[in-house]
Amino acid sequence: MSFLDRLSPWSSPKGVAAFAATYVINLRESTARWEAITDVLHRTRLPHVVRWEAVPGRRLDDDCLRTLQSIGVLAQDLSKFAPKAIKEEIGCALSHLGVLTDIVRKSLRNALILEDDVIPSGIDADWHQRFARAYADLPRAWEVWFLYRCLDRRDQTKRRTARTVVPYLPYGAAAYAVTLRGAEKLARAALPLYQPIDCIVAEDLVREGRIRAYAASPRLFQPGNHKSIINANNPEKDFMVDGVSQPPEFR
Repeated sequence: MSFLDRLSPWSSPKGVAAFAATYVINLRESTARWEAITDVLHRTRLPHVVRWEAVPGRRLDDDCLRTLQSIGVLAQDLSKFAPKAIKEEIGCALSHLGVLTDIVRKSLRNALILEDDVIPSGIDADWHQRFARAYADLPRAWEVWFLYRCLDRRDQTKRRTARTVVPYLPYGAAAYAVTLRGAEKLARAALPLYQPIDCIVAEDLVREGRIRAYAASPRLFQPGNHKSIINANNPEKDFMVDGVSQPPEFR
């Protein structure tokens, strides 16, 4: 099965959310990243792992982009993608859209979505406890839960508990969970893609109050030490440290 070459029904530790699937977005050639995230998955014991083959943005040619535009997947105006990383950002957005579409197609009750360069924040010894408590904070009708986010507005977020906030402008799509209804909303809002997927979610849905969003704060995941694929040739980002993307939780 293309895109679904790994499915592992690992059991969750007691008290940890039993997601119907844990999607990991990974380029086929990024074997070192897959080895690293496999170690993370074993440490966190997240359930039902699906290795989702990412869209290789750098290999998207102009004909492919025009085809995506003609069928309504990609917008005609692409000016909101970073000029120095446009194909990489489009590839990332398509990868997330593919996962969201798969969740909807399979009618999964919920799912966790990870990019392949994240690591658990804090220490492993209490990570499961922090994870379980943050998950327990979620109201029954939650639709999207950010386990990682960056550059949010501290003055606009609302503290729900010591572990959870209602986010205002949560950028970053490295680690988040959705319910089926949340996946449906995200997938609809993403079409046609006119900017990076995390910007669409943050600006069109969360900030506008069109989705029931919550965020673990402090974050449960953070960027690892892999050099950024998207921003490798886009050094103007002020949160890049030696090629590694390290944006803070809040602005």
